[in-house]
Parts: sequence; C-alpha cells; structure tokens
Amino acid sequence: MIALLVLLGVVCTALAHTLFIAALARVSAHSASVVAALEPAWGIAFAALLLGEEPTLRQLGGCVLLIGAAIAASMRARAATRG
Repeated sequence: MIALLVLLGVVCTALAHTLFIAALARVSAHSASVVAALEPAWGIAFAALLLGEEPTLRQLGGCVLLIGAAIAASMRARAATRG
C-alpha cells in the first residue's frame, strides 16, 4: 500500500510537474496555462473512456465552460499578436 502511494506521488505529481516546468522552456506560458486549465476536462474524459464512468450534467457543464474559456483566451491572444 505504501509503495503504491509512493509510486502515485512520484509519477503523478513529481514527474508530471517536472515535465511541465521543463516544457515551459519550449512553449509559451499562455499555451502551458491553457493546457493546465483543461486538466479537469481531460480527467473527466479519460475517466469516461478508460473507466467507463458516466459524467454528470454538472461535470459536462464544467467541461463546456473550461473549453469555452480556453478557446476564448486563445482567440484573444491570437488577435492581440496580430495586432
């Protein structure tokens, strides 16, 4: 049981955060923040696909809001760079 908790902490937390920070050297902070903000939506999608869980309407509504905000932020950033 302890070994599984250590594995979970190392792989899902330490390794994931280390890779995220390393990726910041190659991608913009905006792109990284959009990907990070979509993490709950990815979690719900993967739970549905891999575990067969059915998301509630509330969860789906949250996903729609998150994806909509990510699209709006990306469109706004693209418009600002075009100037």
